[in-house]
Amino acid sequence: MGGEGGGRGSKMAAGGRGACFPALLVAWVVCLAQVSAVDVHTPTELSVENGTEAKLPCTFASSEVVSSAASVTWSFQAEGSTTPVAFFYYSNGRAYPGRRFEDRSSWAGDLNKKDASIKIANMQFQDKGTYTCDVKNPPDIVGTPGEINVRVVERGPQGSSETAFLPHPVIFPARFHSPVNNSMLDHLSKLPRKNSCTSNGSSCLSTPSEICIYTPQNHITAAINQVAIIPVEIDATKPNWDFIEVHWHHTKGTNNDFILKYGLRTCSKIKPGQKWWESHCHQFLEVLPAHRWKVSLMMNAWLIIWNVQQNDAGRYQVTVKSNNMKDACSFMELSVTTEHEGSRNPVYYT
Repeated sequence: MGGEGGGRGSKMAAGGRGACFPALLVAWVVCLAQVSAVDVHTPTELSVENGTEAKLPCTFASSEVVSSAASVTWSFQAEGSTTPVAFFYYSNGRAYPGRRFEDRSSWAGDLNKKDASIKIANMQFQDKGTYTCDVKNPPDIVGTPGEINVRVVERGPQGSSETAFLPHPVIFPARFHSPVNNSMLDHLSKLPRKNSCTSNGSSCLSTPSEICIYTPQNHITAAINQVAIIPVEIDATKPNWDFIEVHWHHTKGTNNDFILKYGLRTCSKIKPGQKWWESHCHQFLEVLPAHRWKVSLMMNAWLIIWNVQQNDAGRYQVTVKSNNMKDACSFMELSVTTEHEGSRNPVYYT
């Protein structure tokens, strides 16, 4: 009898343990379900001038109200290194810079506005590498940190953002640190333009598109051995696009006229007054190998041609593609002339 009772007791004990396991599993799953993800947004690439201040933008989305427990950690992984090193921590209104950028890094964000940006002064060539922004907003502690591939480029004449040769293509900001060059960009944006949606003969395609491309009405004239910037304005009328691709061609009538492809994917919704390229997106730039030492791009899709030569003259075609709008296409002409003696301007226009 005792042995039988012991057997029943053993079975009950085993059954009790078996009944307890699902309860623990459910509690574990419920606990995980209460942890939400923080969605961190950073640009994919950023190019800054040597010796200037860089702002590393980082924003985030969280389902929770931002509290005093929220924190931001910035890490840096130098080119050639395999290990990222944390160098900046921010929490509860206080910044804690690490040793590497201790005297040069500063807080530039506002957690109440879900902005976790920082600034680094006096950028040097050895500061190039991958910068990572990681945001925690308990209980939202899970998420993928944002990564920025930062390139430090040589300062050109008059403090410009250009360098005659680049080891690889980079995406430049739409504004420069130099007032001289910003004045030049302002001049470019005010040139007489034609609209691919309304101007006769300004579109490469016969099918109308919701995307309108504005290009210079007259030839752009650049001096040989200088830098040319070809402006273009893209008006994407639908705010709910998911991706945009911009293709640049130098139309020579050959099969190898393709130059580059610039893309923005998994973008946030455009806010009122925001440009299409100011949305938080994953950016990429693919340049044909033959042009990698020759061309680059600005965030607003303006084409940059370094060390202009006579064979760079001709027609340039820009094509814009999107997921929910028909393709758009337009073109412009570039003329190349002999450099004026004593001229210091990187490019001039007719």
